Amino acid sequence: MLPEFKNPSLWRKHRHIDFDLYLFRATKNGISRFLSHLEWLHALERTMRRADFDLWYTKGFHPIPDISCLRPLPTGVASVAHYFTLRLKRREVDYSVPDLLRRFNECAPEGLRLLWGAKVFDTFRLEKFAQSWEFSLIIEDSERDQPLSLPDPFTVTRKKSVYMIEYRVNRDAWVDYRSVLESLYGTESPDRFYIPILKEVYVSIEKRFPVQWLFSDLEDARCQKKY
Repeated sequence: MLPEFKNPSLWRKHRHIDFDLYLFRATKNGISRFLSHLEWLHALERTMRRADFDLWYTKGFHPIPDISCLRPLPTGVASVAHYFTLRLKRREVDYSVPDLLRRFNECAPEGLRLLWGAKVFDTFRLEKFAQSWEFSLIIEDSERDQPLSLPDPFTVTRKKSVYMIEYRVNRDAWVDYRSVLESLYGTESPDRFYIPILKEVYVSIEKRFPVQWLFSDLEDARCQKKY
């Protein structure tokens, strides 16, 4: 955890706030990657209801759970780093995060899983800390004899007929995988197998510190298994 996040005043339970805030890391794999961002949120909400999460709802004529995500991904992009914050009804004793993960994953549809979670302070804002996104674009191309040629910051590796293109972007220099396909094949939807994947979201443009590291031990975050 960042040292400045250990300040006790950040974690004080204020009487006028009736929710606890949690940060989660989720997946969007398999058939779930073909859900739109809104459909994925609906699947997330329905699964949390089945898992009996004590959801906090907004006030007004149409109460909804308070789920805050980062930039929506295009339909078809797989992800193992879908970070979001969730408000749960405030309790004197904090929720058990391992229990929340277990209950959710037992009810979740194919491709939707919670990989990690942590309680965060009430004023935490995910969009303030997310600085860069790391993507992979896997393309099967048995017809191409010449290596793929892409400028920095793209790195290209090839194994037999499969190319893996890796790159990082930030808010000010966003690159959509479809523009990469168009530069290579002249179309955003070439007639071949390909999978774009969001691998990680970092809190620094230069360094490889994932969002998860903000509330985890640094070595644990570095040594975590790749899903």
